[in-house]
Amino acid sequence: MKNYDAAVIGGGISGLIAAIDLARAKKSVILLEKSSRVGGRAITVNKNGALFNLGGHALYLGGEAYPILQQLGVSLQGGKPSASGLAIWQNGIVPLPGDALKLLSSRLLTLPGKMEFGRFMVKLGKMDTAAMGNISLREWAEQEIHDPMVRHLFYALCRTSTYSKDIDYQRVGPAVRQVQLALKSGVLYLDGGWQTIVDQLRGQAVKAGVTVLNNRKVSQIRHDNGSVCGLLLDDQEVLNVSRVISTLSPNETSRLF
Repeated sequence: MKNYDAAVIGGGISGLIAAIDLARAKKSVILLEKSSRVGGRAITVNKNGALFNLGGHALYLGGEAYPILQQLGVSLQGGKPSASGLAIWQNGIVPLPGDALKLLSSRLLTLPGKMEFGRFMVKLGKMDTAAMGNISLREWAEQEIHDPMVRHLFYALCRTSTYSKDIDYQRVGPAVRQVQLALKSGVLYLDGGWQTIVDQLRGQAVKAGVTVLNNRKVSQIRHDNGSVCGLLLDDQEVLNVSRVISTLSPNETSRLF
């Protein structure tokens, strides 16, 4: 039986950062990843020289991850995408109203719609997302935005910022908060994809003394009288640990207990 101060289940970005923090605090740490590569949804796949991120491709400069990665010394090389864009509407391509001039000349909106869109965009950055209540994105938008095309444009912003289009189940507060981050601070598209973050974090974890194991799936988190006492792996190996950080979903983590 192998002994560690802590085990981290899941080798995505959050798991790697947690393992690094623990190891730098002089703890013995093991990180367990069930697949053959660490990185999770941040893995970048190379297909004939074209790089594809499995998950989101935009690093939000105003988000939580950016300052953490900077503190860890991760090099973040890339560029900001243009704020201008095009919309496909009724089988045609039209410019998005990304600035005052394009808003005035936009064929997407009527004059009342242009006025409402302008007022809405001014208010959007100042909204208190914590006070929006526990309602869906659609329910909130239908109450607050009168012009249907303005709602379409707002939903498009939300899809681009949150990587989700399920407006009936998205909570309005977190969705609008993500839109605010995108509009205020912008995003960074990384040269080489998110794999560049993963590779640097893995290197830092190993340097800090983390034991990183791939192709190792956890079958059970063992506990006694409310305290964690070990992990059972799928090959029946037992790890003696008293603390576990799980980066799995709540459902998967519950199943392990």
